This record gives sequence, C-alpha cells and structure tokens, in this order.
Amino acid sequence: MVDAVPQGSLCLAYVDPYNLELLSFSILQELARLKKVDLAINFCTMDLKRNVEVEFDRARFDGTAPGWQNDPSVLSYSKQNTKLAFFSYWRSLVQSFGFTDSKEMPLVHNNQGHDIYRMVFFARDKFPTKIWEDVARGPNRELDLFGD
Repeated sequence: MVDAVPQGSLCLAYVDPYNLELLSFSILQELARLKKVDLAINFCTMDLKRNVEVEFDRARFDGTAPGWQNDPSVLSYSKQNTKLAFFSYWRSLVQSFGFTDSKEMPLVHNNQGHDIYRMVFFARDKFPTKIWEDVARGPNRELDLFGD
C-alpha cells in the first residue's frame, strides 16, 4: 500500500485496531516510510487496562511495542503504573520515526462511560498538530488555529 502512494503526497493514516494486539508496530513502521504522513491512532485503553499486567508473561503486546517488557523505563514503574509506562514506551517508539505526538489525546467512551480508546495524533510538522489540537479540545473551547 505504501509503495502505491505517489511521492510527496500529503497523507493521513487513520489506524483503528479492534484491540491493542492488532495495533501493529510493523504497520506503523511501514507508514512512516511516507515522508508526508500524519497518524491518527485509536489506542485501545480498555485492552491495556485489562491485560497489561498479565502480558509481562505472554507476548500478545509484543507486536504493538517490541521490547516493552525489558525496557528500563517500563520496569521502573510500579505495577499500578504499568499502563502509563507501556503507553509512554509505545509513544516513544512511534516518535523514533521522526513524529511528534499531540498533547491533546482525547478519550473515547462507551455507552457505560468507560474509556475504550485514546485518540493519539502524530505528525512531523507543527501545522497538522496545531489543527488536531484545536479540533481535539472539544466543542466548548475556542479555536486558536494561528496562535501560539
């Protein structure tokens, strides 16, 4: 798919896996080959909350964040904060392709009010990140598209 995209095209990849296991790092790595691609990713917080502690002994999340079980930053967190450590480690892996993530990462909730996804946006340029941050703030906040 990446090879079929014309050189220099502006692209937005929307990645919406069913669960965290299907958030393939290798797919993000391939998408990162596109020089002008931004990534909007549904990061499955529900799967992370339910399963991250037991995944230290299994390999189900290895395709999402290769090497996470042995990373010193993950190991230094307490068991209660393993979810945050995993998320931070995953973001650092995506950032290693030259992306910056937006500080606005809204949660998507189900009908019972439980968070199921966190929308994470990555870009290599400041302008798309600025647009994302203005949109992700929600309907009750003032847009600041051209401000600092």
